[in-house]
Amino acid sequence: PPPAPRPRRNRYAEICCGSGRLAMQRHCKFGDDVVTIDKPDPDVQQEFLDDSPARVAHRERVQKLEEHKRDAESLLDDRAKAAMGRSLVTHFKEEIAKLKAEQKAWHTPHEVISDASAVNVDILPSLTDTKRKPVHKHLAIDLAELMPSQLPLFDHIHFSPSCKSTSYLNQAAHGRHQHPDALADSEQGQTFDQLMQRIIAIIFDQTERRKKE
Repeated sequence: PPPAPRPRRNRYAEICCGSGRLAMQRHCKFGDDVVTIDKPDPDVQQEFLDDSPARVAHRERVQKLEEHKRDAESLLDDRAKAAMGRSLVTHFKEEIAKLKAEQKAWHTPHEVISDASAVNVDILPSLTDTKRKPVHKHLAIDLAELMPSQLPLFDHIHFSPSCKSTSYLNQAAHGRHQHPDALADSEQGQTFDQLMQRIIAIIFDQTERRKKE
């Protein structure tokens, strides 16, 4: 029989990542190597610090669920409400476990790269070294400064560009109309259009490189 394929890590990228929530879930739950990319912005990089507003709110949510679980446990002594109490306790335990699993990824060191010339296909370590800890690299770089060919080949990529200039309510204010006149005439809208062109270029580049594997 043919040899079994060697196990390897997955590589996940979250581009225009904001809080990087999806990448962190992949990082923690599945042990993926992850790359998060967003423009140089202290607020974005703050999201990866322990005292960020998102993480404080996350901890408060866990505390609130633990309070609800204790309230549900108090129902177990009441025969008429015991079945409902067990169901609620199980539900709250599952939710708490899910959130605490996400919190584990917070304590994984991450490297911040702010120089586009330092980015290349080898910024992530070997895929087949499954004994090492998963890696997180944050690229604090405007996507326009990165060539698609500089990025590693990923298994999954999630793009989250801001839709402020493309929403139904805002599109007219940015000069957007139906095809073929869909491009914006505002500075914010033109920035989005340029970003979309770079995103499309990344998708094409990743697809062509994947075919050659």
